[in-house]
Amino acid sequence: MSKTTALKSNLEARLPVKIIVAGFVLWLLNVLFVALHEAGHAMAAASFGAEVFSIYISPAGYCGGTCYTVLSNVTEGNLVLAGGILATTLATLIFSWLKLEFAVYVIGLRTIESLLNFSGGSDMAALTSWAGPSMYGVSFMLTAVTMLCVGKTAYENRLCEKRKTGALRAP
Repeated sequence: MSKTTALKSNLEARLPVKIIVAGFVLWLLNVLFVALHEAGHAMAAASFGAEVFSIYISPAGYCGGTCYTVLSNVTEGNLVLAGGILATTLATLIFSWLKLEFAVYVIGLRTIESLLNFSGGSDMAALTSWAGPSMYGVSFMLTAVTMLCVGKTAYENRLCEKRKTGALRAP
């Protein structure tokens, strides 16, 4: 058996394990996204004097909820809604700075999905009904920041790959 055939065979043998590990990490990052989002709500609520009773995160990592005392001020209540999306946007910036590539992709893309979700019952729909059309501008700006982090990470990854293959020399 040639060296190339043996290497190909070895890679094919490891592929199922890599797929399982990637799936597990993807699930874990989805759960982390929901945890960060709900922690953002909880921290915002606590900062306005509310008592936070519980945070729920679905085991599948697709939804969650935060239970806290009712705030008497409508503005404070709506800022608590914004806390979730602000927390995940900040997390994307931090993961980008730390160069945690896969986390930037998953958390960043989930954040963008949340920012563009104006369907009934979503945080963005509730914020838009409170603040009006200006929330579309806020959503656009936070989406742009998050997209820049994801794009920068992808660009740096591509440069790194080109350097490895010799297609681009390091300065």
